Amino acid sequence: MQKLSSYTRVEAHLLQKGRQGIGKCPNVTYEMLSDMRKEVERCKDLVERSKTRTVSLPTAPSSSNTADTNKKNKRGPASALEKAWALEDRKHLDALICRAIYSGGVAFNFLRNPYLREAFAFACSRNMQGYVIPGYNRAREGLLKQERRHIENFVGQHKEHMG
Repeated sequence: MQKLSSYTRVEAHLLQKGRQGIGKCPNVTYEMLSDMRKEVERCKDLVERSKTRTVSLPTAPSSSNTADTNKKNKRGPASALEKAWALEDRKHLDALICRAIYSGGVAFNFLRNPYLREAFAFACSRNMQGYVIPGYNRAREGLLKQERRHIENFVGQHKEHMG
């Protein structure tokens, strides 16, 4: 089933796309059609290039980092303490957290936020395979409303006791 919004209907009409149940525009010349198709392709390329891309930076555990593997070979195999505390995984997680903060333009003191620390402690203490953090819309709408209601109830209880 194809979506037929007003944009797709106009596009099918002007660009003379068949098989969509929309009549072709008889007033469009070959030159106009060629120009419009080039413009649509240019816009699609522009949108594709402007999509968010992740940059591959060296945060993977030492197996992919050649400088670290040379150090490991000189020191010998990883110690039992390193294995028990999963030091490589901890370094990797630290790098990912810092990258998220750097790329988002968040202030460094956000790392002192007790709610952030509580969230990471909760996540690390449980095996939550497949968990995905809330998306933009869910955080902005649903969870924000929920938190606001929680705070209003909390403040309302204290207002009743104070006066």
